[in-house]
Amino acid sequence: MPAQTLTIQFGGPPTNQGVSVRGTCSTAEEAQCLQEALNKAIARGSDTLWVDCQQLRSVSYEGQQAIFQAEQQARLAHLIIYWCGMSSALIQELSATGLYLLLRSLPATRYQGPEHVRQGKATVFEC
Repeated sequence: MPAQTLTIQFGGPPTNQGVSVRGTCSTAEEAQCLQEALNKAIARGSDTLWVDCQQLRSVSYEGQQAIFQAEQQARLAHLIIYWCGMSSALIQELSATGLYLLLRSLPATRYQGPEHVRQGKATVFEC
């Protein structure tokens, strides 16, 4: 089993949802899991979703497609997704495909979602 796997946690009331994405999203199965987790959060009916990316190391092309699809779903639902705390390496990776330009990226200090999500004390999303 690889040392770096994808872990997704979520929590908070529908009015202040947070998702924490950690590790690497490198397989089609992990990309599908990421898309399912984000779609579940979008379906809860909030107007804002905070995604903590401080410990997200890498996202494959399939994972980037999942992020793009989630952004499209969010727009249809009139929901804004804030991607917080991306590393410079991750920003470079997302910039190479142009995806980074479509995201609302903020520094980690601007994260306003539930703290227990960012601290890794929230419910783990099971795929």
